[in-house]
Amino acid sequence: MENEGVRVALCAFSSLGISIYSVILSDFSYYEIFVLAFFVTVSSVLSYALCGLYEERESSKRLVALCTLAFMAAFAIKGIELFTLNVSIIFSYGLTLYASKNVSSTKGAALGAILGICQKIVFAPVFAIASLISGFLWKFSVFLAVMSAFTVSIGYGLFTSGYEAIVYLVPELLLTTLIMYPVLRFEALPRPRLSASSSDSVTVNEILSKRNADEVKTSFLRVSDSLMEISKLLYDFGTHEKSISIESRYDSCLEICESNCYSCPKRSICWDRDSITTKENIDKLSVASYYNKSVSKTDIDEKFLHRCPNIDTIIEKINIKCKEEEDGLLKNDKMEISGMDYENISKLLSKESKKLCEEYSLDAQLTDRVRRACDSVGLIYEKIGVYGDSKKRIVATGVDIESSKCTSSVLSAELEKALGRRISPPIIEGDSPLSVMVAESANKYAVESARLSGKTEKDEQNGDTVSTFLSCDNKFYMLICDGMGSGKEASNTSKMCAEFLKKLLFHHPDKEVSISMANNFLRNKRVECSSSVDLLEIDLADGRSSFIKSGAAPSYVKRGEKVFKLFSKTAPIGIMKKPDAEQLDFNLQENDIVIMISDGICQGDEDDGWLTSALSSADCESIDTLPSMILSRSRQRGLSADDKSVCVCAVRSAVA
Repeated sequence: MENEGVRVALCAFSSLGISIYSVILSDFSYYEIFVLAFFVTVSSVLSYALCGLYEERESSKRLVALCTLAFMAAFAIKGIELFTLNVSIIFSYGLTLYASKNVSSTKGAALGAILGICQKIVFAPVFAIASLISGFLWKFSVFLAVMSAFTVSIGYGLFTSGYEAIVYLVPELLLTTLIMYPVLRFEALPRPRLSASSSDSVTVNEILSKRNADEVKTSFLRVSDSLMEISKLLYDFGTHEKSISIESRYDSCLEICESNCYSCPKRSICWDRDSITTKENIDKLSVASYYNKSVSKTDIDEKFLHRCPNIDTIIEKINIKCKEEEDGLLKNDKMEISGMDYENISKLLSKESKKLCEEYSLDAQLTDRVRRACDSVGLIYEKIGVYGDSKKRIVATGVDIESSKCTSSVLSAELEKALGRRISPPIIEGDSPLSVMVAESANKYAVESARLSGKTEKDEQNGDTVSTFLSCDNKFYMLICDGMGSGKEASNTSKMCAEFLKKLLFHHPDKEVSISMANNFLRNKRVECSSSVDLLEIDLADGRSSFIKSGAAPSYVKRGEKVFKLFSKTAPIGIMKKPDAEQLDFNLQENDIVIMISDGICQGDEDDGWLTSALSSADCESIDTLPSMILSRSRQRGLSADDKSVCVCAVRSAVA
């Protein structure tokens, strides 16, 4: 910032030089010497004051600058008369009343005292008293305030100057009172913005900077928490995958023993006459191989050791098998690699940063509409702006609660009309006229959901996993993962895939990156596996929705009696290097119902005619029974032996 002292000195010396020239020409008259001192002082004060006139926050320099400018204007028009009325008095008294109402009574009194000096020194307190008296009465009545100020001013003038006050003040003050009453009553002049803030006020940029910094910190902490949870998930699952079960060790030991006993002359003794001892010793070998990763002759009974002619070969083969299994796990296990998927993590953080920038960008069109809405209901403010993309934020500074005419409910209604969406009740912080108002868009919709999943009779575990959840930024998700195949491996795959996606999407709703990371996760598993993914995302703020389908069955949207089918010909994730997923975007409306199914419900696309017909005629006022109805009818048809899952959600209007 430039040196303020340099500016003041330059103006003082310039005024001094010009004034000295006038003093010399006038032969050093006292009047010109007074003019020299006056203008050197005024120019210095005005220069210093103007240094802070355009600062973002108010300082004492701004008030001094405004008072100095007003004094110069009143002094310049002093002596000018209009129909025998002193224009300077009318200007000074009117400006004093205006400042008293729109700034403060004390500041108006200070301004009135300064302006009164331009008239007669004896009348200087008249304007100050008028400001103080009216300052107590503005909140009750404008008429009462201006009439009280007029009465007290004339009374003080008569007390100090008698008849001279009547001649010099009454006509001008009466005319000014008649003019200023309608001006102040109907607020024909706007509230001065330069005096609407103070050193304690904050600007829109300051508010947004603080909120932006807080949300950046919170957002990246959420991403970090998400990655930490996934890392733990991968570690736990990887540890489980690395461990060989004791049942598996027993099967290996039994297989090796049986292969060596096939041609052994003592086979009948071991397996027919004394099979109990044989099985007990095989158990001992399996336990030793499980805990010690190898076996020796000391791990079996002495009697069995001397009886078995192939014991050395059996022990050697068991040790070789243990080493091969342990080496294979270390070489083939890739679970921990997907935990450090740097490319996807980089995308995640990059998109998060871009999202935050969008959320704090100014929406000029909506700002203009909101500004007109606030003006129409009588909200008095200094600055206002609408920020954000999916979530809108209205921030206004310099809000004068006392002078504003609107109620909170009326203001909320107008803001909702301007934005075209619901908003939360405006929150006003700080003391008027330095208050800050913040209002944020609220959810337009709410969601009801129901789900049901059943396994096939031949399998012990269900290969489908169904999940519904709400993310941290109020987006609703519905998810069906169908592990390819059946049984335990398919069940584990679908559960891990669903849990993986849920943890990512809860903190950071980026579907593309989440699906990509889940695909890498499945591809890096030791056992080859894949899973279909059927994912629905609903933005509760405006109803914008999208499906992500990767090898998933068709989905249906019921709107009244009409049923729309959404499908995609894609492959499950975990098969290809890049996921073969397709996104289908659409806008949901109130009372729409979305039905997602696994491929066990219908036998291909040609078999879903019954489902479309059933959905079209179904009474969906309550969706609780809809999944069981679909599942029951699918089982009655008996065309598919696969696991069957149904997930349903209904879009409702959010409760205010």
